[in-house]
Amino acid sequence: MFRTIIVVLVAASLAACSSPEVWRKSGASQQVVRADTDACHGAAQRSSDADGGGYLYEQLANYNYFDRCMADHGYLVSLY
Repeated sequence: MFRTIIVVLVAASLAACSSPEVWRKSGASQQVVRADTDACHGAAQRSSDADGGGYLYEQLANYNYFDRCMADHGYLVSLY
């Protein structure tokens, strides 16, 4: 069971890294997109640092927090 979980997590991590995400928000300038992206990366990093889990846990938590932060700012993601 534990081995299956590890395989699924590794596969999901590799799949997430294989195609770049492009965050889009109608009417947002490049400066606004960059500022929101930087803010969400910083917030995600602070959140995963506070959780105190292991490296893999921190990376997954960081990724999920960043996605939620960008969505909360009104962005949609496309995979191209």
